[in-house]
Amino acid sequence: MRKRIICSVVFVIMVFCSVLISPAAAADEYPVGNDCTKYYLMPYEIQSGDILTNIYSCWGLDYRDFGDAIQSINQLSSLDIVPLGVVLWLPTTKSNLLNDTYIQVISHVISYGDTAISICASYGRTFEECEKWMAVLNRGMDFTALSVGEEILIPIR
Repeated sequence: MRKRIICSVVFVIMVFCSVLISPAAAADEYPVGNDCTKYYLMPYEIQSGDILTNIYSCWGLDYRDFGDAIQSINQLSSLDIVPLGVVLWLPTTKSNLLNDTYIQVISHVISYGDTAISICASYGRTFEECEKWMAVLNRGMDFTALSVGEEILIPIR
């Protein structure tokens, strides 16, 4: 009996903690089929003394893993000089860092018959709702001529 009570208490604590630690848990239910969450984008306002290395280090991540994405998403010519007060969209794989304004980025591999419109629709979104971020996330991709096997990034939320 005592063992059952302890197990029940541990289970309740685990469930409670998982809700507190992962505010994006509901968002993670979105990937369809073989799609997966590539990363999350979080807005971050650059403060005096901020260095991307330190920001990512505090998150337990290495910013070099996201360097190309940071530059591309934020249209920066260099990661060395970012003006104070600029809000950057920083990619992270840690869902426990998220606030109310994050964007979940889904990786989808194009299958025969997929269109940008149908992929967005599979997530309950219109292409028009996703178009701006899709253009940023998939630089240079022609959404009217998708190739089977090609990866496309879809913004959710």
